[in-house]
Order: sequence, then C-alpha cells, then structure tokens
Amino acid sequence: MVKWTEVNAYSGMPVEEDAPTNSAGSGKVAMPPDAMMKKKKKTFLDARTKAYKEHQKRLEAARARREERKKNASKINEEQIDEALSPQDKKVIDAFYFTDKPMTGKILKTDGKTLEKTGMGAQTIAKVIPQSGGEFKVVAKMDGRSTQEIVNYIKKTFPKQLVKYEGTYHIAKDMSKLKKKMQSKMKYDAANFKVAIRHIGDDQMSDELQKLKPNEDMRPIIKKAMQRLGIKEEKTFTQKIKEQVSAFGRESFLAENNMDVIKSIVKSKGAKDLKMKDGKLKMDAFTASAITQVYDKVNPTNKKKMEDLANGKKSDLMKLQKLAMKFVK
Repeated sequence: MVKWTEVNAYSGMPVEEDAPTNSAGSGKVAMPPDAMMKKKKKTFLDARTKAYKEHQKRLEAARARREERKKNASKINEEQIDEALSPQDKKVIDAFYFTDKPMTGKILKTDGKTLEKTGMGAQTIAKVIPQSGGEFKVVAKMDGRSTQEIVNYIKKTFPKQLVKYEGTYHIAKDMSKLKKKMQSKMKYDAANFKVAIRHIGDDQMSDELQKLKPNEDMRPIIKKAMQRLGIKEEKTFTQKIKEQVSAFGRESFLAENNMDVIKSIVKSKGAKDLKMKDGKLKMDAFTASAITQVYDKVNPTNKKKMEDLANGKKSDLMKLQKLAMKFVK
C-alpha cells in the first residue's frame, strides 16, 4: 500500500497537521460565541391580561377614528353635490341680471325678464322691476335646498340696493339664538335687527321692524311673524311654571267650590262637611235646599256674592244661611 505524504509546495517539507479537537462527523462542531444565532422567543398576548386589554382599546380607538373620517368625507361630498349650483345655472342667473338674452341651464332658465326654476318644484325665482334702473324682486318660495342655494347666490353676487324681496325667503333651522334673545326685552337696533333677519327672512316682518323707534321692543312683531309662519315659540321655564300653577289653582277651585257641594247635598239628601277658610262646618239637606233655591233665582252678580260667602269663613256661611232662610220663608 502506497503512503502519501503532504509536503509544502514552497519549502518541500512535510506539512504538520493539527489534530481536530471535535469530531465533525458527529455533527457537534464548536462555533465561536458571536456566530450563534439566538432564536427569538415567541410572545403571545393573553386576552385576560391588562396588556391585551390596553392593546384592544388602542385598536378600537383607531378603528373609530377611521370610521369617523370616512363618514365626514362622505358627508362633505354629499353636501357639495346637493348644495352647489352648477356653473351653467350660475351663468343663467348672471345672464338674467346683466343681459336680456334668454338662456337655459340644468334647473334654471331666463328670458331676460324673469328667472324661472324648472323641473320638480318649478316656480318663478325673480322678476325684473320695470323702469327701476336694474332692480329686480326675488319672489321665490323656500320649498327646498336648491331654491335656498339660488337665493343665496343672488345675495352674494348682486348689489343689495338692487335686490328686493317678497314674502318669506328664509327660515333658519336652528332658532335657539333668537329664542334666547327673546327671553328678555329685545331693543330695536342694528345688531338685534340682523339677528332677527338671519333667523326669519320675512318681508312683512322686516318692514314692520323698520317702523319701530330706537330701543323699542321688537318681540311683539317677531312673535306675530312666528305665529303667522307656524314657528313654535319657546316658552321660558318661568312661564311654564306659572301656567301649571294657574291651571292647578283653577282645578282646585272647581273641586273645592262649596256651592257645588251644597247642590250635591240636595241631590243626595244627606248632610256633608263644607271646607271653610277657618275649618269645617256640616250642612244638612234642608239648609242646602234653601240656599240652592235662592241661588238659582238671583242674577249673576248676586250669585258671585253667594259663592264668595259659601267659600269664605264659617261666619260668612252663617250669613248666607240666614239670608236664604229669610227669602224661603
């Protein structure tokens, strides 16, 4: 058997081989510490732990924010689609004011003298006032959002002194500010007039308010307009309490009216107690019959006097009793 000796190619001397410290065949090869890959421990969140509950809250909050953003974005888009006038319709409004040429848009048309809304809710929006030097009158009825948008565009675009209004052209959805102002005296001045007109755009109310003197109360005219337009007036807490108390007082008065009790004694033919201001007093059927006979024969003025005596003190009832007996005899 031939033996081979490994020699160095440069020196020709035999190569000294170091014996391996580990056996590679067994698979247990020694590696340096920095060459070892440490496995990460898998961590699981237990639903029962505090950490998981906090994690869940964060997820739910993020989800709620996403939903809110989506909702707001869709609402803005819907409002822009519903409320914004088309450029074509704006050109029709401009043509109605600046020229006398006919033009037709998506929902508006003009012949130069009138501005008409077409399709559903068709109506006349505005008319040129003859021989007025360019003035026109808005006669639209606020029957929908599109009509309100048309009138708003007219307000923003054209000079105020050239635009006149007829009828009711605006009613605010939220009347809370106006109703709060009306809880106390609302003096007529520029600021309060603006508040009223912003909430109730009514031609008749506006004319009546402008006839007031400075610092005069505006509330009677505003209340009158609210009743005419079917706007519910907000009652104050004090007014509600007063109404309830007065109603309760009337009911108790009717229930405790001793003249009714006296008549019931005649019908039942049995004595009953009457509640007087200074205590109770029993009345028999004979006395009650005598008082009732006199009461039925006297005029309304004397009936009122008899009721006052019957609902007064014990001494007053005794006077009534003597009077009745005198007339019956």
